[in-house]
Amino acid sequence: MRSSPAFFALLVGLALLAPARAPLADESRFAIVAGNNRGAERQRSLRFAEYDAERFARLLSDLGFSPERVTLLRGASPDDLRGAFRRAIAAMREIQAAGGRTLLLLYYSGHADGVNLEMGRERLAFSEFRSLLEEAPAGVKLAFIDSCQSGALTAAKGGSPAPEFDLSLAESIQVNGTAILTSSAAGENSQESAELRGSFFTSALLAGLRGWSTTCWTCSPESSSR
Repeated sequence: MRSSPAFFALLVGLALLAPARAPLADESRFAIVAGNNRGAERQRSLRFAEYDAERFARLLSDLGFSPERVTLLRGASPDDLRGAFRRAIAAMREIQAAGGRTLLLLYYSGHADGVNLEMGRERLAFSEFRSLLEEAPAGVKLAFIDSCQSGALTAAKGGSPAPEFDLSLAESIQVNGTAILTSSAAGENSQESAELRGSFFTSALLAGLRGWSTTCWTCSPESSSR
């Protein structure tokens, strides 16, 4: 099969999320999980963004992440997120200095306006978010962003297709890369549903990571966009 480096990084990262048959002594996995129901004053408050973040953090625990390496931020502000990045970066550098490998996973659920993450009444620019992610020294970095117009984040610094390469199942999975998966395109809204008690994106993501099949895709009348 053929694939792009970013897609390969995503596949490798998802494989590393799954419980290993035997723990990898040189693999340390960190996660920053943030949710905020509130956005700018013009936005209707979300019902399930913070709950989705809690569900995602619980899933990581089930998948074998060490509790001390999962930072859960409810009602997260930009400063909360910056501080979580600083702590994770310091810990990862210590591990790498000792010869270990690291993985960083970032999950955010909340409002966005196509240029910024709206975290309560404050905003974090997509460009700054990308800079924080790029500063992290992890070999594999995965970001899942569940918000309206979040697809603009992947083009914040401009992108171009990378060369394809041959992928053999026998190859080593030691790879460096960053993959960002968003719930919407740059001009789209993302939706949450009272029937699902969460967003469509996160509900499907959790089901997929657990290996479940999603049984309900009918949006209830009581739904709101992110």
